[in-house]
Amino acid sequence: MNIEKVPGFGRFAPKPKSKASSELSDAQFNQTLKKALGAEEASPKSSLQPDEMDPEKLRLIRSRINSGYYNRSEVIDSTADKILNKGEQND
Repeated sequence: MNIEKVPGFGRFAPKPKSKASSELSDAQFNQTLKKALGAEEASPKSSLQPDEMDPEKLRLIRSRINSGYYNRSEVIDSTADKILNKGEQND
């Protein structure tokens, strides 16, 4: 753990993580979102592609994912389950 002196926070405080390492890139986010929307294509609400969705809603989803509001592994697991279940239904 990197520690540096920070005025006003006692003697030491944790060094902030770099923003780049904790956030998804635009391409990764759009790919994940497209997979999630594609997995739920049967419902009318999810027929929109990310480019057609409200930019404010996309910004909110992205900020929640990056802030840790959603557990990324749970989001990925649930998306994978939906994709696998859709594949089984088509068989």
